[in-house]
Amino acid sequence: MRSRLLTQKKVSALTGFSAADIRRLVEKGVFPRPVRNGTGKERWAESAVVEFLTTRRKYPEPVE
Repeated sequence: MRSRLLTQKKVSALTGFSAADIRRLVEKGVFPRPVRNGTGKERWAESAVVEFLTTRRKYPEPVE
């Protein structure tokens, strides 16, 4: 089954992180990297974001 692709706006709504927070976490290797869809726009796999949130609840990491 394919995971749904989420926009940055939807990822922010799910996580509570700003776009800048998400970018910093991606750069640190903590948050899942986005993929580019056919139009070149960045999207995140919903399954990867949900897995991140589940893992984060077990092992919280502060956002710097």
